[in-house]
Amino acid sequence: MGKRKGQWKMSFTNLTELLTALVSGGLSGTVAYWLLSAWPAYVALTDANLKRVVAIALSGLIAVAAWAAGGALGVWAFPVGDARVWVLVVVNVFIAAGLGLGGITSQIWHGFVELPKRSTAKSTCCK
Repeated sequence: MGKRKGQWKMSFTNLTELLTALVSGGLSGTVAYWLLSAWPAYVALTDANLKRVVAIALSGLIAVAAWAAGGALGVWAFPVGDARVWVLVVVNVFIAAGLGLGGITSQIWHGFVELPKRSTAKSTCCK
């Protein structure tokens, strides 16, 4: 990832790096917010807390999907054990990505990319 002409450029040399970034590197939050910002029904929501919950939940779901894809493609091993082990792993991936880095990056994207686009009027606060 490097900065060029005022924009961040992210590059992945292989699928393993992409899946790892989606599962544990916070990329799921950025992808979630990018997808949601293009969905008119989400954009039209007025409840900020509901929008935040939807963004964090989608971030976790993207991470779980990337984890499953990585396991299916042999990037990493699936857990060995009964259904309880699977549930624990999936819930841990969801929590780590949705509430962890993914949730944080979706909110950073919102705060630094989307909100400045909307603030066309000058603030009268603190004058």
